[in-house]
Amino acid sequence: MRIDVNKLPEFYRRQCEEKTSRSDRPTSKAPHMESTASIKLLEKKGIARCNGQVSIRVLSKRKRLADSDGISSKYAIDALVDCGVLSGDGPEIVKEVTHSQIKSQTEETIISIYEADLEREGI
Repeated sequence: MRIDVNKLPEFYRRQCEEKTSRSDRPTSKAPHMESTASIKLLEKKGIARCNGQVSIRVLSKRKRLADSDGISSKYAIDALVDCGVLSGDGPEIVKEVTHSQIKSQTEETIISIYEADLEREGI
């Protein structure tokens, strides 16, 4: 599944964009939001909830590339949990998170969510 941040309800889209583009991120936890209402909004937009174990890939497109250790998806993933796309962000749900970046005139963050390949791991 590929999540297009632009298809999220406006509040969550702004939160994802704001949290992934800022370099002065606070260490405080994102605010709790009504996830039941969020799930209904997502269903209306055709965005499914991920219930199993997933792998997440984050692609950052920026005019200026960041340091390798400067890319973080914590707040974006927290927002996906808060709005109901993911049931949690612990290791029992999120198997792996990978980051990549490319130079682009259009600045955006693309978050792709895939079902984890459990058969390959022998589970």
